[in-house]
Amino acid sequence: MTVVQTVLIYVGLPALGTAVLAVLVFAGGGRRKPRYRPGRGWSHDDVWYLPRPERASSPAHDLPELTAGVTSGEHSLRTAKGGASGTW
Repeated sequence: MTVVQTVLIYVGLPALGTAVLAVLVFAGGGRRKPRYRPGRGWSHDDVWYLPRPERASSPAHDLPELTAGVTSGEHSLRTAKGGASGTW
């Protein structure tokens, strides 16, 4: 193999593959729907991801409440606004 062939194989082909992937990534279609932004309303149904809901309501899950943390009279201030989306 000549030096030119070696350079084309070990430099040219990876560069070509990277360029093809970049074109495929950046030439993709635009967003069809606007993304969820914090502060906007949530218009989707709740989805609970439980393997078996009947096990979640069993007596084994009825544990006493925590006794440490925020004491009575103190209120926690929520500052986070979220950022979840209802679509996949």
